[in-house]
Amino acid sequence: MTGTELFPAAVLFFYTSAILLIAIVGRSKNKAVVDFLLSSKSLGPLLLAFSYTTTYFSSAAFLGGGGMGFLLGFQWSAFLFFFHVLFAVLAWALIAPKIKQFTDLSNSMTVPEFLGTRYSSRTLQLISALIFIVFMEFYLISIFKGAGNILQVILGIPYSQALLVVAVPALLYASIGGFRGNVAVSLLQGVLMISSAIFLMGGILMRSGGWAGAISALEAVRLSGWGSDISLLSFPGPVPSAVSAAGAAIPYILSLTFAISFAQMTSPHMVVQFYSARDASVLRMGRAITPVLIAVFAFAVFFAGPFGWAVISDPAVLRQCLGNPDLVIPSMAVSIFGTELGSLLLVAILAAAMSTLAPICIMLSGSLLRDVVSAATQKKSEGMSVLRIATLLFGAVPLVLAVSPPDVIVGIVGVAFSAISSAFFAPLIGGLYLKRASRLGAIASVVAAASTCIIWQIYFYSSSFVYPIVPGVLVGTLVYIAFYVGPRVTRNG
Repeated sequence: MTGTELFPAAVLFFYTSAILLIAIVGRSKNKAVVDFLLSSKSLGPLLLAFSYTTTYFSSAAFLGGGGMGFLLGFQWSAFLFFFHVLFAVLAWALIAPKIKQFTDLSNSMTVPEFLGTRYSSRTLQLISALIFIVFMEFYLISIFKGAGNILQVILGIPYSQALLVVAVPALLYASIGGFRGNVAVSLLQGVLMISSAIFLMGGILMRSGGWAGAISALEAVRLSGWGSDISLLSFPGPVPSAVSAAGAAIPYILSLTFAISFAQMTSPHMVVQFYSARDASVLRMGRAITPVLIAVFAFAVFFAGPFGWAVISDPAVLRQCLGNPDLVIPSMAVSIFGTELGSLLLVAILAAAMSTLAPICIMLSGSLLRDVVSAATQKKSEGMSVLRIATLLFGAVPLVLAVSPPDVIVGIVGVAFSAISSAFFAPLIGGLYLKRASRLGAIASVVAAASTCIIWQIYFYSSSFVYPIVPGVLVGTLVYIAFYVGPRVTRNG
């Protein structure tokens, strides 16, 4: 390892040592399942806002969101930014207050458990939990892949070794400290993540002669094979040649950016964050803080990608980024700031990846314990050792799959979020806002939405280029409405 690679390795070592120490301290406070899964429902507005932001944004957002902007231009950046802010506002305004009130009364600790309690159906609880677990495992592949790409660049080590470097401390940290340990460092990680994004955008503008200079440099860029003479600044802009040939540029861009962003409203790993609020006043304050945090990070990251054409001057690196857009942001950082300063920036982003891996693995273990095992045995399980082991296992499976991932980061996230968001949307909204709701309709909606996403991805996506979240949400909602006249249950609380 060279001197330039030793410096970021040392920074990474001290960072991982610090978070493991925090996790060990947090472990002593995990006396019950509610402590491990929800930090005793004691979070204040600032910690909750940063926990929500850092859980949602990770290396997948930084590398995939920025990297695809390199290929698709500002049409991608603009719509992804808009949808992220929109659904953050809607989640905190429409979902947070009502689900916090209900779950406090029912003592639910997961979103499938909320659905099972709300609709008085263990079947619904079990099916929704399995959908969440299976598809969220695919999402974790993207987190590992993004983190591996970062370490590949900053440490100069093989991709497979890079995966282990990030996986071992992240999974140990999650299994030892639980959600309480995770939120203890979420504020630090959030500050590192957002400041890194701003730092990168500032470096881009300085390198390019300001916003006007950067835009001017992009005006002449045309991507061979991605449409005929289309600018990165136009709408519709550049898209893959197959999408362009099908005349599906707009559906492709809108459905993909929608799929990735919509998860903030209905994905269990985001919704469950609201359970951990201390009280309703925390949610009111968090409603004002979180959209600002998301807007700042989303703007800096998503709009950074297209400027790779103005920043990266090495033709070999440009060709590499065209083949794997997930490498765009790391390459830009090193190009602008040099190896050492760029490495510091990338280590900060890697920290954000760990902050996403940890809570998701914790939530998956909680869903296994509270939803799958409890639904099968018809009694609540309170085993802390099972939670810790399950947390490790839920991280190990996507780690193995990440060695040879099925697609680029954005593709993995889009498909996984489509299935999860579609399946939970109608039953979640209906359960929160309808006084009477159909148990059978909720079960049918979950199954129909997830099945539609799978079928659409296999048989129809390659010809329509519409991401499966669109038909998934439509079918799931229509099925829920159709069954609304069937067997119903009255809302509790």
